[in-house]
Amino acid sequence: LMEDNEFSQSYIKKILDKLKKELTIDDLEDFDLVQKQVVDWIGETIKIADIKLKTRPQVIVLVGPTGVGKTTTVAKIAARYNPIASDHPLRVCLLNADNYRIGAKDQIETYASLLSIPIASIDKDGDFVNKVNSYGTDTDVIIVDTLGCSHKDYEKIAVLRRRLDSKGAMPEVYLTMTAMTKASDMKEILQQFEIFSYNSVIVTKLDETGCIGNLISVLDEKNKSIAYL
Repeated sequence: LMEDNEFSQSYIKKILDKLKKELTIDDLEDFDLVQKQVVDWIGETIKIADIKLKTRPQVIVLVGPTGVGKTTTVAKIAARYNPIASDHPLRVCLLNADNYRIGAKDQIETYASLLSIPIASIDKDGDFVNKVNSYGTDTDVIIVDTLGCSHKDYEKIAVLRRRLDSKGAMPEVYLTMTAMTKASDMKEILQQFEIFSYNSVIVTKLDETGCIGNLISVLDEKNKSIAYL
């Protein structure tokens, strides 16, 4: 069952070893018991990130490969902190660091307009800190959208890293990737984006796959937590 759900062989071995160690022969004959125990153990390996705001303003940066839905996710997080129907919405601002993809600026500006929140662009090295400081301490959350980078495009990743040089600031960086990515690519993506010092991931397009064993296995192996689904 775990193989059918695309868990890695090393993860499966870890679970099987635990079954042999902690369950009796009679227990192993009870399929429902075994399945419940395995599901519980799988749940214990999934780490959940602490997404409480730690500073003011809290700077949240989304990085990740092309086409994973970062811009849409930025809008969803902004709406979460600044719901239109709330009597006490937080003050949220957006920064756009994607000036490469055609239509990217228009898309994020449309979201900002719909949410009635301010937006600015990061156009060159050094802009990041200046734009963050320009919003001032009365801002609660600043969410940064970035250009998508293939995990094999080392030059573009390096350019984005320079563009996001925070010079002492402590942004909360989330790696964004889709649940459909195969395990070997997930491992490489997680490794190549370590340059951004992220601790947690945002998993998108969860509704487009029926198997997430690959995701659970890789996040457990790399000791990364999940911030949003």
